[in-house]
Amino acid sequence: MRKEMFSVLLFSMLVLVLLSVPTQTLAKTFEWTVAASWEKTHPNNVPLLHFMETVNENCKTKDGNLEMKWVGGPETFKAQDLPTACSAGSLDFFHSSNLYYSGVVPQSDYTSLPYAWSFENASKMWHAGIHDLVDKAWQKKGIKVLSFESLLGFYFFLTKPFTNLSDFEGKKLRVPGALFSFTPGYIGAVSTRLASAEVYGAMQRGMIDGGLQPLSSYVQYSYWEVAPYVLDHPLTIAGAWYWLNLKKFNSLPKSLQDKLLEIAQAEEAYSVNFWEQKHEEWKKIMNNRGVKFISFSTDDRRKFLESIMKLKEKLAVKVPAEESKILFEIYDRFAK
Repeated sequence: MRKEMFSVLLFSMLVLVLLSVPTQTLAKTFEWTVAASWEKTHPNNVPLLHFMETVNENCKTKDGNLEMKWVGGPETFKAQDLPTACSAGSLDFFHSSNLYYSGVVPQSDYTSLPYAWSFENASKMWHAGIHDLVDKAWQKKGIKVLSFESLLGFYFFLTKPFTNLSDFEGKKLRVPGALFSFTPGYIGAVSTRLASAEVYGAMQRGMIDGGLQPLSSYVQYSYWEVAPYVLDHPLTIAGAWYWLNLKKFNSLPKSLQDKLLEIAQAEEAYSVNFWEQKHEEWKKIMNNRGVKFISFSTDDRRKFLESIMKLKEKLAVKVPAEESKILFEIYDRFAK
């Protein structure tokens, strides 16, 4: 009898102990897979890896915690396949350049107008309405745009010396995709599409006269050896974003959604600071390698910027008029 009573008492105490365990220890863990357009060790992924570490350490509430796990770069998913994989649920989260996807969602070019952006105002511009516009457009594809990741200045460079805007007339220039593919034409040059790895050889053989790329690529491929003349009027854009599966985001408890959004916005400051420092590092390397940074006269600079602004016309015909009106108002407000 005593043995039975002891067993009942022991069982009761065990139940009480289990009931007293804090609920947060039983909270659910939400695991997300992450991929990017670049290999894990690429400089473009430094802010991403910092973001993932911050999420894994701090995206926790009474309702659960979020953990992000790297699953691969281009060796796992080709850049052009990332949106499809994400919307299908084969991937939960990805980091890539918005320039790659203007053909998928035209609003991807909303951060590609090369004026108004600066290290000081990037986050403010993004949250002034641009994020809402691009997020709304991508959600129709089953994908949520979480945040921007980079701020990059694209520079024109030539194999031969130049002084004036007119020196660019007729020059064959390598360009990236999206809106930037039209840029050389506005200053009298000719656009040529080439992979980054092919640009050095093409300039060396005289197939092209230069290009338009960020300093990261210029330094990575040692372009100063064949094209040491750089126009010191960068075309700056917010050139990479974070995307995630919309259903996965909506499946998170509201408290975790809010926490993730809070972390994402806070991490923007880290990203902007990272790219500002890298920009200064790249310019220092280029100066040490004998690169000539050339500035236009006041009149040529004005003509140059007026020509580049024609990109607005290209963008306006691709997207709803009411959206382009809002977008241009944001840009013009921050350009002042």
